[in-house]
Amino acid sequence: MIYVLCWIWLVWALGPAAVYSLRVGYYSLHEDIAVEHVLHEDASVSRIGRVLLAANGKDAKSVQFRVEEADMIAQYMWPRTIVVNPGILERYPEDIVAMILAHEIGHWQASTEPLRKMVHAFLYTLTKRTIQLIPNDPAKQWSEERMREARIIILAAWSRQLESAADEAGFRIYTTAGYAPEAAIVFFEDRLETQIKYQENPNKWTAQHPPRLERLLRAREQVRQFYETGQDSAVIYWRRSR
Repeated sequence: MIYVLCWIWLVWALGPAAVYSLRVGYYSLHEDIAVEHVLHEDASVSRIGRVLLAANGKDAKSVQFRVEEADMIAQYMWPRTIVVNPGILERYPEDIVAMILAHEIGHWQASTEPLRKMVHAFLYTLTKRTIQLIPNDPAKQWSEERMREARIIILAAWSRQLESAADEAGFRIYTTAGYAPEAAIVFFEDRLETQIKYQENPNKWTAQHPPRLERLLRAREQVRQFYETGQDSAVIYWRRSR
């Protein structure tokens, strides 16, 4: 319903021709994603996803959960599909996998997410069509990289706000489903440790997510408030040989 209202507003604001171009770009973007990423269904991921949706009053079939064959620790979503990488399943226990999926569900149910995807699609289309006008010479690749960076910077500040909102929504989603509140703390401690170990230094202008330390501190505060309200959950203990 939210997608429909966004499209109606854009038709009114921009005109049918501009919105048709945007719609083409929107589906072109996700077709590119589908071609570049090999996805398959995983029984455990689907089960956790269904538990999260059902516990929060959502149709268990409204979102698909998939695993991407890629050697990394990452997760993302595109229309009605939430994707995680095998690295997440290999490294983390179920409570943390549930926390990660809940964060993506938070994106899915957010009223601002469709608009962000449309803006992303518009900038993606603009970049793609502009690059097509540039002669095929060494400057083309340089121009494409600079335009991609510009697109990221334009969306970065807004994306960080939406990621923070998804963290908060995700916390409510996975704790409502009975998973341990401490999952977020353990996850962000681990990611912060990795950042320090490999001396990662995200650019504050292009970062799509809030700093990991900030997210860790917020998670600790959420867990403190959770127990202060009298709720209870089994504390998880996660140990991994280094």
